[in-house]
Amino acid sequence: MTSKNTIMIQIQKKPLSRNFKILKGIGTAAFIAVLVIQNYMRTSELHYSIQTSHWLGILPNFFGALGICLALYSTHLLKLKRIRLSKNQLFVASITIPIIGLTAWEFLQILAKRPFDINDIYMTLAGSIIGGLIILSSDLIKEKEPKPSM
Repeated sequence: MTSKNTIMIQIQKKPLSRNFKILKGIGTAAFIAVLVIQNYMRTSELHYSIQTSHWLGILPNFFGALGICLALYSTHLLKLKRIRLSKNQLFVASITIPIIGLTAWEFLQILAKRPFDINDIYMTLAGSIIGGLIILSSDLIKEKEPKPSM
């Protein structure tokens, strides 16, 4: 029973396919990797080698680009009802948005008088490309359709 002032909204969610769940899981793991590296590994009192410190400096860009790419493809861009994207446009947007955003962020480091590292841009490109390859491979895997029962 509802009152006059209460509005009931029913949202029908279309269940996500297994492939989209896998994409969301990999994207979530990438974001967790960024948090672990940024908040725990880089701030710890451990003394890392020069190479390890370098990798801890650039890996967040890789995992960030990977996570953004997969999140955009598997979740966020699908929910934009006003923008109708074909599957190819969705794929291209999912790859280019993290590249443009994270590269712009890296160039903003110059204005903020913080260190600029071209390797961060390379890792952003690598993360987006790997994300694109993961998306392509997930689209190639056919979902098993249940056989109709007789």
